Amino acid sequence: MFFYDGFWYTYIVQLGVMSVNRLISIIFPMSFKHIFSKSRTLAIIGCDFLAGFLIALPVLFSCCRMPYYFEYLAVIYENPLTWHRYLDLTVSIVPCPVMLFAYSFIFMKIRRNNKSMAAIKLNVSVRRDSEGQARNKVNTTELRLLIQVSSYAKM
Repeated sequence: MFFYDGFWYTYIVQLGVMSVNRLISIIFPMSFKHIFSKSRTLAIIGCDFLAGFLIALPVLFSCCRMPYYFEYLAVIYENPLTWHRYLDLTVSIVPCPVMLFAYSFIFMKIRRNNKSMAAIKLNVSVRRDSEGQARNKVNTTELRLLIQVSSYAKM
């Protein structure tokens, strides 16, 4: 049961860390590589596993046992008044608002970028290619770069 709980808490912690990772990669793309370098990412993963197994450590002691009852399909605390119960609830609940906050900002950023791209597409004049013929299609890569540069200029 210790390994099950350890990996479960590690999973929950990693969900929160992944949402923050995605938030930084979308909101601050220029500083993402600096913040999440290879060595820092490995350190974060190691800290996730360490935190998950440290949180599960009290399960090894008789005060905080949590047997799994198959008839209820749930874990029930043998002693419901232990501090480990509150730690378990806190670790299980805290990543939810973190993920909600991160993904709401991500969706707001994507929506703002889509609105900016639509406005820019309306205002783009007809461009000519190398042969002098008019191009009917706007290059979306150029538009995305323009929007990112203009959004950084506003900050």
